[in-house]
This record gives sequence, structure tokens and C-alpha cells, in this order.
Amino acid sequence: MVRATNSGLPALVVACFALAAFDVSAQSAKKVDPYTGNADAIAQGEQLFMSKSCSGCHGAGGGGGMGPPVTNDVWIYGSDDATLFDLIKLGSVAFRAQGHQRKGRESIVGDMPGMGGVASDEEIWKMIAFIRSRASAAK
Repeated sequence: MVRATNSGLPALVVACFALAAFDVSAQSAKKVDPYTGNADAIAQGEQLFMSKSCSGCHGAGGGGGMGPPVTNDVWIYGSDDATLFDLIKLGSVAFRAQGHQRKGRESIVGDMPGMGGVASDEEIWKMIAFIRSRASAAK
């Protein structure tokens, strides 16, 4: 009779718990926009900003409207690349559901829809590159 052993089972269980306990925000913190300063990507990001309806809320030049401006120094949830990426991809409701809290204040604080269903990760990064270029130009 062959008896099955589970000598590797404890190590597997420990590994699973370690992965489950992995801090998702630490993983997100590693996200950096690969298109920062890339003129072609910034131009594509501007086209995406317009075509994906970002301009409908944030204004054609990013100066605000129904949504807050993206050209000033106020970043409601923070200004690092990982925060902006996750906020744009998930939308503000899902973003807050992950434990993020508002840090800055704007007069316009409506919820932002998630763009992950209509924009690829690459497109989101290009839009962030455009947003950063507009924020720099506003100073």
C-alpha cells in the first residue's frame, strides 16, 4: 500500500498565507509611469484624455469643470504615480474601498468613474504623462 505524505503541505500553507498577507499598497508603490517626459506619449495621452471623456469632467486643458483640475498643486488622494494610476483605473469609490483616504481638498469632490474598463494600462500611463505635463505647465 502506498501512503501519501504531506511533508510539503506545511510549507505550502505558510507560503499561501504569506502571499495573502502581501501588502497590495506596497506592490502599487512600485508603479512608476514609464512615459514621463516622453513627448510622443504625452501627445497620445492628450488625445486619450479627450477621447476617453476625461476632459468632460476635468476640462479640455485639465483646468477643471465638473471634476477637479489636474493642473494645480492639489491632489485629493496623493500625487505619486501609483496613486494616480490606481485611482484612474479603479475610480474613486473602489479606490476608497481599498482603504485610501482623501488628503487634499477641492471644491469639487464628486466620485470619479473607473477607467480600467475603457482604457488599457498603457493608455492610463500615457494619460498620466499628459496630466503631469499639464500640471508642470500650470506652474
